[in-house]
Amino acid sequence: MISRMFGDSDQEQFSFLAWRSIVTLIVTVLAVLCGVLPVFGNVKHGSSSGIIPLLFACVMLFVWGWPVLKRMFGFATIGSLLSGNIIVGLFILICYIILAYIVGIIVAVFGVLRFLCKR
Repeated sequence: MISRMFGDSDQEQFSFLAWRSIVTLIVTVLAVLCGVLPVFGNVKHGSSSGIIPLLFACVMLFVWGWPVLKRMFGFATIGSLLSGNIIVGLFILICYIILAYIVGIIVAVFGVLRFLCKR
């Protein structure tokens, strides 16, 4: 299962996980800091405080979830999802994005742990 998600050899897994894990750890630390700083200090929630959770969601969706689902279901492009009926294609695309986000969170946890074990 791990070889299917991250690569066959240890070198492939390390190269696949290296930058993804570092980006995920940075965004997670930023999200925690943005949630903790207003509680302990005089830092107020500004208009930019919503950008970190959005960035976290984008990392989970596009960095972790999309490549794994692309390998599992075999969709190479978004156009292949929309190739038939456009209404059905949009419904499938929305379901695919939601599923990619949820799978992205789970795979990110496994990926970061695998990266830390490989280091």
